[in-house]
Amino acid sequence: MKVMKFGGAVLHNAGGFRQMSAILSSLAVPAVVVVSAFADSTRLLEAAAIAARDGNQEQSIEIARSVIENNRRIAYSVLSEEIAADTLGKLIDDCARQLENVLRGVAITRQLTDRTLDLIRSFGEFLALHIVRHYLEKSGISTIAVDAADLIVTDNRHGAAEPLVAPTKRRLDRIFPEIIAKYRVVVIQGYVARGASGEITTMGKESSNLTATLLAEALCADESVIWTDVQGIFSADPHIVPEAVPIAVMSLRDAELAARNGAKPLYATMIEPAQRSGIPIVFRSALRPDGYFTVIGGDQDLRPKMITIASCPDAEGMSAITLLHITPIDALAALRNIPTELLGDLFTLEIGVKPDIQRVILPAVRANDIVRFFHREIIEPSSITADKP
Repeated sequence: MKVMKFGGAVLHNAGGFRQMSAILSSLAVPAVVVVSAFADSTRLLEAAAIAARDGNQEQSIEIARSVIENNRRIAYSVLSEEIAADTLGKLIDDCARQLENVLRGVAITRQLTDRTLDLIRSFGEFLALHIVRHYLEKSGISTIAVDAADLIVTDNRHGAAEPLVAPTKRRLDRIFPEIIAKYRVVVIQGYVARGASGEITTMGKESSNLTATLLAEALCADESVIWTDVQGIFSADPHIVPEAVPIAVMSLRDAELAARNGAKPLYATMIEPAQRSGIPIVFRSALRPDGYFTVIGGDQDLRPKMITIASCPDAEGMSAITLLHITPIDALAALRNIPTELLGDLFTLEIGVKPDIQRVILPAVRANDIVRFFHREIIEPSSITADKP
């Protein structure tokens, strides 16, 4: 069995849906497919919740309807009109009514609890779950949708719930054998779970990746594959540095370090299940499935050079550029060559955060240019190799 996550970077148009279908059709083993909310659904649902809390009911409903209609447009773009308007359309209409009722309740009471906010957030993933399920069925793939809230158990910390591994595994052991015997693909939404007390929870930002690695652990899968729009993990964000070099293999330790310092599309929470289970995480491009990819696993001391960027939560408008597995000597040598007008006057240099971790904190408006500069100065293309299947 394989666990595969397809995110919004892939499933934002009909081409991405076709790529997903082709990938799944080519598999020789069953798959669990994790999907996340489309486009900006989660952010907009949070905005609708806040508007309702502030008493702006009309604005809240308008935002919610924009989310519903965006999902409806995606459904119409990838499905036949009959399916989109009839079977799926009724489900979308029902979601819209439920969501609007919750938001009206918040607007009347002016109370937005963490529990209610999680419920509102969950609508984006629920819509994505059923649109993907209908699309795969239309594509001739034997598919069932299973609500993650019926499988994944967490603590009751709304917004950043912690998965409870043992009860989650018990549920999967009880439910999954019968399901996987009947269907080639099981679709589950990411991010969403159910607390030990029975209420909907969410597991934090970008936790659809966590859902994938958690399910891979509980189901003893061969691997968890994260399908994105880029070919694996790179020495820097390829959207910022087009010359960034793909990294073929990373240890779990290096991946966690990179994630904690802002490397995309890594997130620290997704690493822990792989550390417990030893099941590798593979990052691939759904747009180029035969291209480069990155395998994360094991405890090899590979230490790939990387330049990451993250916002500073305690300093608005500032970014932290971290040089991973780069010595102070190399960092200082690069800094001596940096043009004064590029760096500016307002910056902080932190040498020796760890022996091979250096950091520069500077205004966010300069950050991308500085990342590109450090990459040109420090990272040699021959120092990192990449694999193709």
